[in-house]
Amino acid sequence: MKLSFVLRLGFSVWFALLGITANAADDFLQLLDNGVVCDAGAAGKYTLGIPALDGRGTHLPPLASSIKNDGRTLTAAFGEPFAGVSLEMKILAGGKVQYRYANLPKDLRIVMCQFNIDNSLISQGVAVSFDGGKALAIPVEPGKTNKDASLANVNASKMELGFPSGETLTMITPKPCWHGIQDSRVWGKKFVGICLTPFLTRDQPEGDVSTFVLEFTVSGK
Repeated sequence: MKLSFVLRLGFSVWFALLGITANAADDFLQLLDNGVVCDAGAAGKYTLGIPALDGRGTHLPPLASSIKNDGRTLTAAFGEPFAGVSLEMKILAGGKVQYRYANLPKDLRIVMCQFNIDNSLISQGVAVSFDGGKALAIPVEPGKTNKDASLANVNASKMELGFPSGETLTMITPKPCWHGIQDSRVWGKKFVGICLTPFLTRDQPEGDVSTFVLEFTVSGK
């Protein structure tokens, strides 16, 4: 049975990857204080963390003390150098999660989302492809130098991860954005990290609000 996990980042005038499910059909998603967890069956559970604001030389996570979460809606605020920026995340029907940023300064254009693949899966064989291109096998053995840590840096709209249990995780963005794969095992960690940087397209041309939606679908084997 093939698992298809489709993240459709749709910017509208466009989220991040723990709570209560939106409805019975969406019980594979949970909204928690550190992001959204998707239960991908035999391929494991993956948390796409609350996106960090990416700009002014920093990757800024929200203030931990500001996070409020009732399982359906999470709100958070950010500190300097982006004090005043706020985020609201909601689990919607149909496996969707909506992110709404407000009070955005004009120079803030992207956020950075990340999730990790545990070494126990990588040791069995995990492959990644971008925009339907040739699959790249993530090395079973970690590299030995800092140079070895960067496994991929790609501008793409579609990323597919194939897992040893037969599931496939697919992520789709409406326009190409940077995807990076970093082998953190080089520094003694137990995972490979995958980052993507969605654009903060404004809801209105000169406005300070950006809303985007990430859609998840999981089909069983």
